[in-house]
Amino acid sequence: MEPIPYPAAPPAHLPSHYGSYHQLYRLDGRLIAMSVIDILPSCVSSVYFMWEKEYEKFSLGKVSPMRHIQRFTPSGLVTPAAQCLA
Repeated sequence: MEPIPYPAAPPAHLPSHYGSYHQLYRLDGRLIAMSVIDILPSCVSSVYFMWEKEYEKFSLGKVSPMRHIQRFTPSGLVTPAAQCLA
C-alpha cells in the first residue's frame, strides 16, 4: 500500500496508507454499525454501510457520510467541494 502524503503529520485517528478500512460505530461498547471505506489518492469512498435493525430509526446511513466528511476534511483528504454532498 502506498503511503498517504499528508501536508503535515496526520492525526493519530487517520490511516497512514491508501486502502480499504472498516469504520466501526459502537454504542456503550456494542457494535451497532459498520462501514467499509476506501481511501484513494483523490477521494474517500464509502460504498457499504451496515447497521443493526433496531437502530434504523436514527438514519445511521445518513450520519456516516457526514462523519467521514468531519473526520477527513481537516486532513485534506476530502475537499470543501465534497462537503455539499452531505
